[in-house]
Amino acid sequence: FLPIAWECPHRGLHVNSDQVVLEIVDQDGNGPVPAGRLGAAVVTTLNMRATPLIRYRTGDMLSFTGRQCPCGSPFPLIGVPPGREDDVIVLPSGRRLYPLDCDAFQALDEVRQYRFVQGRVDRIELQVQLRHLPDEETLPKIRGRVGAWLGEPIPLAIRVVDRFPDRKLKFRTI
Repeated sequence: FLPIAWECPHRGLHVNSDQVVLEIVDQDGNGPVPAGRLGAAVVTTLNMRATPLIRYRTGDMLSFTGRQCPCGSPFPLIGVPPGREDDVIVLPSGRRLYPLDCDAFQALDEVRQYRFVQGRVDRIELQVQLRHLPDEETLPKIRGRVGAWLGEPIPLAIRVVDRFPDRKLKFRTI
């Protein structure tokens, strides 16, 4: 599979428009989204003759920046993908949060690994593996930071786990 985009030192990713056609559509697939708004990535390859991909939905969420890059490249810019279509927390307000946008655990040395589990739109469970036994400040600090990231009131259960099961597949944060 061809690379869809390459990283530019000027913040953003340039789409390889000479090799792929990248569309960013709304999640229902009804049409393109405006620049700056997240949508689902749909790719058509231009030079894979044996197995061409035509309007292949990658599962990634992307957005065109709508701006010209200072490096002078004519290729369109997209932002860093915040996550995948199925790796998302949907809040009661309908707002969607993606794992790469989560800054609640930055500079929080106590947390080794975490996972959000959302079985219902009105409740979230945070499973967290800590580096050491929590003191009386650790869990309230985590709850406050995650609550601030969520940005709206929603019941949040925190469950400390010893470890997450080892799997061959990539670890899923949500």
